[in-house]
Amino acid sequence: MSIFVLAGGKMIRAVFIDVGGVVIDLDMERCKRTFRERCGTARMEEYLDPCHQKGLISDLEAGAITVEGFYSEALKYCRPGTTSQDIADSFHSLLVGVKREKAECIRRLARKYDLFILSNNNEVCIDKTYSMFAEAGIPVDSTFRDAFFSCRLKMLKPAREIYLESVRRSGFKAGEILFVDDSPVNVAAAREAGITAVLYEPSKTLSETLSPFLPEAAPGSRRKLRSSELGRMTAQQYRSKPDSGLAVVLDNIRSAYNVGSIFRSSDAFGVDRIVLCGISAVPPSAEIHKSALGAEDAVRWEHCDSALEAVEALKAEGYTVVAVEQTVGSVSLADFDRKSGVRYAFVFGNEVDGVAQEVVDAADLAVEIPQYGTKHSLNVAVSAGAVLWEAVRKNR
Repeated sequence: MSIFVLAGGKMIRAVFIDVGGVVIDLDMERCKRTFRERCGTARMEEYLDPCHQKGLISDLEAGAITVEGFYSEALKYCRPGTTSQDIADSFHSLLVGVKREKAECIRRLARKYDLFILSNNNEVCIDKTYSMFAEAGIPVDSTFRDAFFSCRLKMLKPAREIYLESVRRSGFKAGEILFVDDSPVNVAAAREAGITAVLYEPSKTLSETLSPFLPEAAPGSRRKLRSSELGRMTAQQYRSKPDSGLAVVLDNIRSAYNVGSIFRSSDAFGVDRIVLCGISAVPPSAEIHKSALGAEDAVRWEHCDSALEAVEALKAEGYTVVAVEQTVGSVSLADFDRKSGVRYAFVFGNEVDGVAQEVVDAADLAVEIPQYGTKHSLNVAVSAGAVLWEAVRKNR
C-alpha cells in the first residue's frame, strides 16, 4: 500500500494499534466481579490493570508461562469445582467489544496504510480478540498486515525491545510508523524508540485522536493532499528501484508532447525503460519537459533508429513484446493475462498510422483497448496510460 502522509514532520506509512482500551473497550469491574462470582476468588483483582497486568497475568502476557500453567496456578485460588473454562470466561468478561466508530475508523485507515496490531495480550484472550474484530467487520487476517502479541514475542510493552522487534518485523522504519496506545508509559517508550506515538483517551473517539496526524481517520475526509504529503521518490531513487519488468517502445511518435505524457505515465506506473524510435523526440526537449514534468529525468530511455530493430533486441533480452494495436486476432486489454515473472515491452504507434505492420508481425501478441464510441482510436498518450495501469493492476 505504502501511502505516505505527513504527520508531525514525518512521512507515515504504517500504523501500529493497541487492542485493549483502544480498539476493544474494557470493563475492569465486570471482570473482577465475574471472577468473584463464578470462580470464588478475589485474588485476580491484585493482578488486573487497565494497561499493565501484574503477577500471574503479567507472566501469561509475557509468554513466561503456558496457558495450562496459568490455569493450574489460577485454580489454586478458586473455589473447589472451578474449571479452566470458568477462568477463561471470567477473563473474557474484561473484553466488552468494538464500537462501530472505531471499526469504521480502522477500515478507513486500512485503505491508505499498512496496519499492525501491537498489544500486550495472552493466549487465553487472543481468540476472543479475533472474534470481536471479525464481528465488528475488521477481521484481523484481512485488515492487518500482522499482529504482534506480547505473549508470542515473549516481551512486554513498555520494554524497548518489543518496539524494535515489531518495527523490524513490519519491514518499515521506526520514523514511518504511527502508534496509538492508551498507556502514557507505552506511548513514551515508543517515542524513545523513534516511533510517532499518540495517546488514546476514552474521552475522545479514535477518529478524533488520530485525525490530527492521519487525516484519513476522520469520517468523510476529502482534503486534497499536498505534493509534500505524497512521499514520491526522487529521480535517483526511481532509477535504483527494483525492476518492474515493464518497458515501452514508441514507434515514430510525431508529437513531443505525447512523448512527454508517456514519460509521465511510465513514471507513475514504474516502467523501467522507454525506447524512442524513428522520429520520436528525445530529451532534452522543452516540449517533452512541458508534459513530462521531469519524468524524463527518472525513467531511463534510449533511442533506436527503427522500432523493428528495438523489438528484436528486446525479444533477444527475453521480453514478451506486445503491440498495442487493432489487429485480426488481437486480445482485448480486459482479457490480457500478465504472467508473473515475465517481462513485457509494450509498443505504441504513430498518431496516424499506428504501429507499423512489420513491428506487429514481429510482436508476440497484439492488445487493443475496447472502445464504444464513434472514433477508431484513442490518443497514443491516453492509450499508454490505460495499458500501463492495467498491466500494473494485474500484477498486484
